[in-house]
Amino acid sequence: MSDPKFTPAPWQRHQSHIYGPDPERRLIGQLRFEGDGDGEQYLANQRIILAAPDLYEALESFISCMDRYGEMDEGCFYYNRMAATELHAPISKARAALAKARGEK
Repeated sequence: MSDPKFTPAPWQRHQSHIYGPDPERRLIGQLRFEGDGDGEQYLANQRIILAAPDLYEALESFISCMDRYGEMDEGCFYYNRMAATELHAPISKARAALAKARGEK
């Protein structure tokens, strides 16, 4: 697995700005609240963005573990030589999400 090219965690929030961990507080992004409502979705969007590096790391760790101890064969996933067909879809989604984050798809 390649090293991610995004700013490493932890990301921090100050009002609508999201910053990286460096002392210079480099801006990663900014969210604007537009529309009616109480801002609950706005805050939820900030939380998911702040969690992105941690989610990426968790998925990458999960896939690494699955690659180490499991294998795919004709649409079925085997973990420690036991069939686990219910894991095929989540593993495929995890791989697709990581590829999307890396800009591969």
